[in-house]
Amino acid sequence: MNWGVKIVITLALFIAVIVSFGVYMVSNDTDTLEIGDYYEQGLQYDKVYRRRQNVRQHEALPRITIAADTLTIQFVQPGNKGQLLLRRPSDQAQDVVIPFDFADRLFRLPMQAFSRGAWELQLEWEAAGIPYQFEKQLFLSK
Repeated sequence: MNWGVKIVITLALFIAVIVSFGVYMVSNDTDTLEIGDYYEQGLQYDKVYRRRQNVRQHEALPRITIAADTLTIQFVQPGNKGQLLLRRPSDQAQDVVIPFDFADRLFRLPMQAFSRGAWELQLEWEAAGIPYQFEKQLFLSK
């Protein structure tokens, strides 16, 4: 076997490995950083924008703290109804939606069941008939 055949065999093996890695990557496409219903959310952007502007206009920015494995959200006014979405950027299966409806201004959520790392907190609520939306990045370190 001369050196030309060895070069051809080496190139063929290299190309086969590259093609097999490409096929593996395409067939196991589990990109969790992409939202599945991005088109529907894009159509609702005016609604989201108005909710975010209401937070600024009515000075209804909630105060969010994490202490002793408890997430505490302190709202500006009482009588809040809505939902809390905790989204995990690295694993969509860990996303959690928690509805709430309470008369006072304080909401507490134990965080022991949540894995540590980066989370996106999204609050959508209504108080005194005005809709609000607020988003914040959290990092849990147990």
